[in-house]
Amino acid sequence: KSDYNLESVLPAVCQIGYIHEVSPGKFMWAHDQVMQAAHRLIPANMREQFHLLAGTRLLMNTPESELEGAIFDILGHMNRGIRLIQAPDQKYEIARLNLMAGKSCTQTSSFHSAAGYFTNGIALLPSDCFETEYKLSLELHDLAQNALLMTGDFARMNSLASRVLSNTKCFHDKINSYRNLVGQLICTGKPEEAVSKCASVLDEMGEPLPGGDYRSITQGQCFREYIALVAKVAFKSEQDILSIPRMTDTRQLTVLDFLQSIMSSTANLSNPMIG
Repeated sequence: KSDYNLESVLPAVCQIGYIHEVSPGKFMWAHDQVMQAAHRLIPANMREQFHLLAGTRLLMNTPESELEGAIFDILGHMNRGIRLIQAPDQKYEIARLNLMAGKSCTQTSSFHSAAGYFTNGIALLPSDCFETEYKLSLELHDLAQNALLMTGDFARMNSLASRVLSNTKCFHDKINSYRNLVGQLICTGKPEEAVSKCASVLDEMGEPLPGGDYRSITQGQCFREYIALVAKVAFKSEQDILSIPRMTDTRQLTVLDFLQSIMSSTANLSNPMIG
């Protein structure tokens, strides 16, 4: 047990040059190697405990208004001690912090880092998380899927999508998982499976493709639909079309989203009647 307090030692340590005071009461290591040397002085069996304690202290001393700027320093410690966290409330709190950090990484297109934070958050959730903390669980799983799709980690993305689809309370909450599954099929060169998945989703929404199967669509059907569309806009000016109110119906926007995915997939299909 030390017989001195940290505040009395820090000025001398600063003077030696091991650390720098970056703002009142806040310090940083002068060099990564100094930090690593200090870290090695901590007994291996106490390092997780040390990091969890350091992260907790940082969190407690960070005003809420400054939390976003300090989130990576806080989690840099707390996530290294994540195995020691037992209290459910604390697990949920740190899961939310990982959610915040992951969102911040996503905004800068740092998808690998984002995926790490989101999956750390998921690891803290209990097996019945969709029953106890539905909103948090769904958001972490959805955003983790998005990040994993961007990094090409399709195996983990599929696993999370399956978990969401098995636990959601309504169809709307399945949409993001369906989009990611379709995106993965397109990315891995499986256009027929992508179209089939889109058709299945549209069928679930009550908007089935003509005939119920894209393979049954004929060139004649495509031509008739094209003529019908032309007839609707033939006598409208460019300004008339531009002044049409923007669609806001989320259900119809979702339908169009999956139809667009079908369109982007049909170019690679062998069926000459499609595309």
